[in-house]
Amino acid sequence: MLATAAIGEEDETADRVYPLTRTMLAGGEIAVAGPPGYCIDRQTRRDDGLSGFVLIAPCTHTDDGAEPEETVEPLIVSVTVGPRGAARDLPEPAALAELAGAPLIEGQTLDGLLLVHLSDGGRSAIPDGDARHWRGAFLQNGHLIGLALYAPEGSTLADAGGAAFLASLRAGIEAMNRMGPR
Repeated sequence: MLATAAIGEEDETADRVYPLTRTMLAGGEIAVAGPPGYCIDRQTRRDDGLSGFVLIAPCTHTDDGAEPEETVEPLIVSVTVGPRGAARDLPEPAALAELAGAPLIEGQTLDGLLLVHLSDGGRSAIPDGDARHWRGAFLQNGHLIGLALYAPEGSTLADAGGAAFLASLRAGIEAMNRMGPR
């Protein structure tokens, strides 16, 4: 049971629920985890076998209420995994902004990661959130992965820090999935 508990499953022998630090989506084809100090909110996890969805937040703010090993900045990141073959190419930044229904501040594609910084819509996920938020998209194992980052008013994550956070999150997801579907 120790290995199971390490990835955030329930340890039935101890009747204790460990923080969910990693999960599989799209029927086990895509592994998702947040950076250290961030956990997956179990109550938001959805997987229909073809696609999936989770929210990532500081471990202290997820349904497990775990004590973090380090203090991390507050945020909410949604991770949406589309069905296999959902998209062959990433949209252009302006098209992603239009899909999000928010004005584009800036957009860029870095090594296969599309990032857009939007001027509106950020308050929808966090009380006292910044209106600005980030969206990202990339392809992983034939699935289109969508990311959205929401941060408190004035947070560096609502500004340039959000792009770096999403790039790091994508790198972690890519590393976990490098071997292809499991």
